[in-house]
Amino acid sequence: MDPFWLAGFVDAEGCFYVKIINNRSLKCKFQLSFSISQHSRNSTLMNHISFYLKWRLIEKAQTRKEARFVVYKFNDHLNYIIPFFTKYNLLSVKRWDFHYFRTIANVINEKKDLTEEDISNIKMLKFNMNKNRIDYS
Repeated sequence: MDPFWLAGFVDAEGCFYVKIINNRSLKCKFQLSFSISQHSRNSTLMNHISFYLKWRLIEKAQTRKEARFVVYKFNDHLNYIIPFFTKYNLLSVKRWDFHYFRTIANVINEKKDLTEEDISNIKMLKFNMNKNRIDYS
């Protein structure tokens, strides 16, 4: 599989997402995820992508005909996702989602305890991703 093809495919079909988790201790946590979704008839393609990237989680939606390749583990983002898309650049406006995703991951990785300012900055970056993305091209 050509890594540039995969980067282009992710430009069209991939998603970088940051979920905010508020727990009882009032500490804010963040879960990063990267996913690629396709109709379930393309599950062979999804398996090839998973095998190529050495990431193994393919979710199959119960309610719709969808296969979704997804990465949740923070260390997998640091060790695989971020280095891959740093080397093989995205070309669409989705590159900004990746930029914010990488910035958030770096802040979380560098700090043991996030300050209120860190949390506020992460929330602002998250807000500007995906549907709220500003086109900087």
